[in-house]
Amino acid sequence: MAQRIKHRGPDDDGFFQNEDVSMGFRRLSIIDLANGHQPMFGDNDTDVLTFNGEIYNYKDLQKELIEAGQEFDTDCDSEVLIRGYEAWGPKKLLSKLRGMFAFAIYDSKKHQVFGARDHFGIKPMYYYDDGKNFMWGSEIKAFLANPNFKKEINTKLLPVHLSFEFIPSAETMFKNVYKVMPGQYFIYKDGKTTTDTFYKYNYDHIDDSQTIDGDAKKIEGLVDDSVKVHMASDVPLGSFLSSGVDSSYVLNEAAKIKPMQSFSLGFNGSKYSELSWSTKFAKEIGQKNTATTIDGDDYFDFLPTMMYYMDEPLSNPSAPQLYYLSHSARKDLIVSLSGEGADEFFGGYNTYLEAFTFEKYQKMVPKFVRTALGKMASMFPRFHGRRFLMRGAEPLYERYYRVNYVFDQHDRDRVLKDKSLNFDTVDKEVAAFAQTMPTKTRITFDKDGNPITKAAFRKAASSQVPKVVADKEKLGFPSPIAQWIKEPKYHAKIEEAFHSDIAKKFFNVDELDYILKEHMEDRIIMLSGEIQDDMANAVIAQLLFLDAQDSDKDIYLYINSPGGVITSGMAIYDTMNFIHADVQTIVMGMAASMASVLASSGAKGKRFALPHSQIMIHQPSGGAQGQQTEIEIAAKEILRARKMINELLAENSGQPLERVNRDTERDNYLTADEAVDYGLIDGIMKNSSDKK
Repeated sequence: MAQRIKHRGPDDDGFFQNEDVSMGFRRLSIIDLANGHQPMFGDNDTDVLTFNGEIYNYKDLQKELIEAGQEFDTDCDSEVLIRGYEAWGPKKLLSKLRGMFAFAIYDSKKHQVFGARDHFGIKPMYYYDDGKNFMWGSEIKAFLANPNFKKEINTKLLPVHLSFEFIPSAETMFKNVYKVMPGQYFIYKDGKTTTDTFYKYNYDHIDDSQTIDGDAKKIEGLVDDSVKVHMASDVPLGSFLSSGVDSSYVLNEAAKIKPMQSFSLGFNGSKYSELSWSTKFAKEIGQKNTATTIDGDDYFDFLPTMMYYMDEPLSNPSAPQLYYLSHSARKDLIVSLSGEGADEFFGGYNTYLEAFTFEKYQKMVPKFVRTALGKMASMFPRFHGRRFLMRGAEPLYERYYRVNYVFDQHDRDRVLKDKSLNFDTVDKEVAAFAQTMPTKTRITFDKDGNPITKAAFRKAASSQVPKVVADKEKLGFPSPIAQWIKEPKYHAKIEEAFHSDIAKKFFNVDELDYILKEHMEDRIIMLSGEIQDDMANAVIAQLLFLDAQDSDKDIYLYINSPGGVITSGMAIYDTMNFIHADVQTIVMGMAASMASVLASSGAKGKRFALPHSQIMIHQPSGGAQGQQTEIEIAAKEILRARKMINELLAENSGQPLERVNRDTERDNYLTADEAVDYGLIDGIMKNSSDKK
């Protein structure tokens, strides 16, 4: 089993076996390189440890244990775990740890295995339990080497994965294989597995009195401290650098401690590449930067290997490019620093704008009522507000705090090239403060009413990095895959995958062919579901590519959406008007709120709807809390957004602005025929020839 995951640790291996258990280990040496062999044994060899990760405060814990009478044989953070387990017990040990970790301790006296995963799920951990056999490991593929492991696909989760693009539970795509969730531990004893939580996010202590200036000052100190503890290493350190504020801030702070080489990635001849930003910033602060570029050949050649190392279905198209970034860095160093996690902690996505409305809703409506409304909403067909009610039934942090998938994917990218990645803004001390921050210090608005995400974090960064970097909008890590698929050699690879035996087992291959044909030939873009950043980025990329491919041919934008974030929708709207090609809009199902604006913004004479579809127009919804000034700012933004939306609807429909203002005062549902009469669309499609 250990040999199966040799890529995680090429420096050393070790094994332990008795009548109860067999344990294996692969080591990537970072601290105390000469020692630290595992499995590691406790007093009288009664306890046996295997551990993956780093304990950032191990020096403090080591000192505390020595003062309590414990003796140490090494200077490894690993030994702190087993000595702490014996001195304090499992729960007290976990309460003291600061780091990224997945470890298991076999206790021969109790005939049990105790295992735990770090607070944020940075390090992966799985276990297999079929009632007869129990095994654990850092990756699912380790189980393949055990003859007692039954390779069965958990087919019931395939729709879940296709809906969410990851599986938001302990279950995996393999039967009887479970993730140890972030902040969770397990005990296997007497043939039974029990799990419990030692850490969870708690947003019950939000301090509404906090200000952006005050939070920014606090963040400065926390980031400074977190970067220092993450730099504990006996091997070369470097940093990943994009054009964004997070990685720039981390590199700047790390460079104050020691010179840091940074690594950046771009695409050959692609508009997505921002290497000029990152190389310029590294030069400004006097640090070396290594830039790597990849093309479609690099991407598709490595994709099968990437899938193998990910263990479960992969939804993020940026994974292969992250591998190449790790590959570039591995030539010079073993440990890399990263700014990942700041968006999740401090409100870095436009979807966090919904928090204004959610917070107001959750404060006004008792939890038991929200829960009931959410359950009722899930039972009925789609209606405007259905998703809002369903999301309102769960805590706000559960909706917006999906960091586990991000870190787990990054772990695979890094260990594939036998290296480690430290997330410098992901730390339980940083999290403890982030959980007290009110929405008003995460998201604010500029003088023109435009939203500023990650407001307090950006202000903290602006005192350390150039303002142009601190204020830069988030790009993410997009790739030109939509364009690459258009090229014959890459199209052939996709087509081959769609017709593979495994694809035929789970999918309707004819439908897969139709989707690919739409992308290749029909110039069709699907705008389906809630409008938010990721969707907008994908739609915009397709619009730009199809326009560049042939600006004389129409682009068909099919819309079935309840609306969403206004800024994301306006990004699509601006792109529709920027490109030269006409955009035909076709409503199917529902086009509500922001989606109705996009539906009416197609090329005149080319705006359609299916016969039984609906279009709903209304004024923007929102909410605010905090001091009077914050409430006034939010109110001005809502009014500004309403004015902008209504002016667009008036322009697109030909209706007087006064009527639009009146008609959008409340939710206004229009049938396809009524939408034609109103001027929002030009016709109703009854067969495919109608769109010609």
